[in-house]
Order: sequence, then C-alpha cells, then structure tokens
Amino acid sequence: DLKSVIMRCYAQMTSAIKEEQGIERNEQMTAQEFEQRLVSKGFPPTPVNQLTLLFEKARYGRFSAGCKDEALALESLTEIIRYCRREAGD
Repeated sequence: DLKSVIMRCYAQMTSAIKEEQGIERNEQMTAQEFEQRLVSKGFPPTPVNQLTLLFEKARYGRFSAGCKDEALALESLTEIIRYCRREAGD
C-alpha cells in the first residue's frame, strides 16, 4: 500500500531527526508545526514540506497515492537524512 509507504517515510524522518539531531516531535505538535520548527533550525524546506504534505494527505485525506508520490516521499526522506548526517558530521 503506497499510503503506508508515505506514512513510514514520515515516521522514519521523525526518528532519524531525533536520533541524528536530538529534535523530537512533541505528541501535541501538528505536522505543520513540526515542519516550521525544522525549517527554522535550518533543515532544507523543500523536502521537509513535500514529505509533510504527502503525510498529511495520506493520514487525513482521501488520498490515493501513486508511484510518483511514493518516489517523492522516498526522495524527500533521503535528502532529510543526508542533511542530518552532514550536520552531525560537522
């Protein structure tokens, strides 16, 4: 199920950010609030925004994910993890 892939990508993003950068998504925090926090901390806005939007559509909307959406979610996750590791290496 492609929606599940998108949901897993978002969960992996939050997990990687916590692990690599020590930034946690508070349980009461919306996806948009978390996105704003990450961007304010210097995370690349485009992949964070893309993955957040896909997550919200998959989680809350009547969204029929396609292969392009799955590829975009995976690409966004990869960019975010790459950023985390690059920043952790500094």
